[in-house]
Amino acid sequence: MKNFDFKSIVLIVLLSCVFLTFSCAKEKVIRGEGNPDIDKYLKCEVKNLTEHDNLYYYPKFLIKPQRQGAYQILEYEIHYQYIFGQDWNIILDIRKRFTKEDKEIHELNEKGSFIIRCELDKIPIETVYDPSSYYGELNYNSVDVTNCYLKFHSMKKNQ
Repeated sequence: MKNFDFKSIVLIVLLSCVFLTFSCAKEKVIRGEGNPDIDKYLKCEVKNLTEHDNLYYYPKFLIKPQRQGAYQILEYEIHYQYIFGQDWNIILDIRKRFTKEDKEIHELNEKGSFIIRCELDKIPIETVYDPSSYYGELNYNSVDVTNCYLKFHSMKKNQ
């Protein structure tokens, strides 16, 4: 085993610190449900494809998170709800975190986006309409999407 002098050890430690500083400095985390800063790096396109006939609504929708720029996404959390009726009944409420092991993150990094598809059980059309209701819209339906967490690594220079 070779003996290292003090200067060599200090040099190795300093070089290691510099390497770690530059390799980790570009990783960024943005937290907060609905934080508008997340939209600078990742936006969601939502398509409500709900259909209906005289008896039922057939809820279905697509959510397409899209990367904005040259960033490698490491983790992403989304919260989405399907809301129905004049009293805004929450039919579906999902909070999902994708990590770098998930195929969705691989697709987001390779293609720039991925798609969440959802088709729910049919919902009977409401037969009672209360015009004094605060919301007052019979058979209202909506897909609400909120970005909650984003961890990414910048591939841009000077970032």
